[in-house]
Amino acid sequence: MRLFSLASLVGLCSVVATPTPPVLPLELSTVVQSLKPILSSVADTALPASLGACASGGPEPCMDIGNLFAVKANFYDVKARWVSGLNTVQIDTLQLLVGKNGSMHVDVRVSVDELPISLLIDGCIPKIGCKTFLDNASTCCGGRKTITLGLNATCSETYPYLQNLVLTKATIDGSLNIVMSVLGKSFSVYDATAIAQKKILAGVNKALQDPTKTTLLNSYVRKLYGHKVFCTKEAQTAYLAKQPPRKLLEILTPDEEH
Repeated sequence: MRLFSLASLVGLCSVVATPTPPVLPLELSTVVQSLKPILSSVADTALPASLGACASGGPEPCMDIGNLFAVKANFYDVKARWVSGLNTVQIDTLQLLVGKNGSMHVDVRVSVDELPISLLIDGCIPKIGCKTFLDNASTCCGGRKTITLGLNATCSETYPYLQNLVLTKATIDGSLNIVMSVLGKSFSVYDATAIAQKKILAGVNKALQDPTKTTLLNSYVRKLYGHKVFCTKEAQTAYLAKQPPRKLLEILTPDEEH
């Protein structure tokens, strides 16, 4: 009985053998850089164009969380109504860390061309009253901004594979300093950096609570890795231990089958 050559047999087996389902967090950590375009697309669709007091004219789609802040500072009443530009992020750096039980933490630096905040500023003098000095979205905070984000996610062995996405950190590089010009002189009215970071954190997390917002990401992962994944190496090892051993079968040439 004549057999195919060993090289032919190995080649055939490599074609028909079913690949071992991957440990998803470990796999993603090795290909994370290639995910930048898809994550940018997720941001475009998952994040609103603006968040804040939508009735004040925030660009659509707008997520209504009320005014970003309203403070009194140096004889001025400052009200920030909404911020926009969050859905125009460009991913600069990306790192994925794998924790216990398939948990994942992503550190990412993103850039936005602008982060405009709609402001209403009234100048107030005790016993005299207030006058509107500024009412626009162009005073603060133009120019390219870089934001450092921290994101947690959990792995599921049933679809959708990436769940419970939570933004844990949003740090704006530099400051969102509200500056006014009066009689040709510029002066700082209020540093909105800390409170803007807090509101961005709350607004993005509110958006991420909707599982449909991450459908694009999970669909892409399923397209890459199929319908079976593991969240830990231990789960993959246990699965493989239960599989029947693979045997090399004798493969007859067509003229020897009879």
